[in-house]
Amino acid sequence: MKKEKISTGLVEFVLPFDRGTEKIYFNPNDVDFFTRITEMIENIGSIYEAKMTEIEAAKDGIDKIKIMESLNQEIKDRFDYAFGNKVSDGIFKYVSPHGIIADKKQHYVFYILEWILPRIAEETGKASQETVAALEKAVKKHGVKYADKLS
Repeated sequence: MKKEKISTGLVEFVLPFDRGTEKIYFNPNDVDFFTRITEMIENIGSIYEAKMTEIEAAKDGIDKIKIMESLNQEIKDRFDYAFGNKVSDGIFKYVSPHGIIADKKQHYVFYILEWILPRIAEETGKASQETVAALEKAVKKHGVKYADKLS
């Protein structure tokens, strides 16, 4: 009996880091994909606001570190859920979500979203371009908001 493979429709793309490459996968034909990506982006801004408020209120440095670890984990979990698989290990292998990209004056999570979204658009075609444009606008809105705090 011939062994068949189950076709999932996953698309692979490579993240070209300065220290190596990582592959991530997503399914552009998954009808819930854009819903999950949109929710992720909208929620990341809310997560940041809530965690920044917690950090400002925390008196102990250890508590602040724990809050930042919680922030990083929540963002990783959101990425994994949105993409429908464990992409956070590859995306955040070299820099944590809350890490700062100094030359871009922004947090890594917003930088990587700006990098990933056009590639998603390439894979999903013209039908998704309007959705991706709206997502990019949301990423820039939140990224600029938090970049101002870095200056």
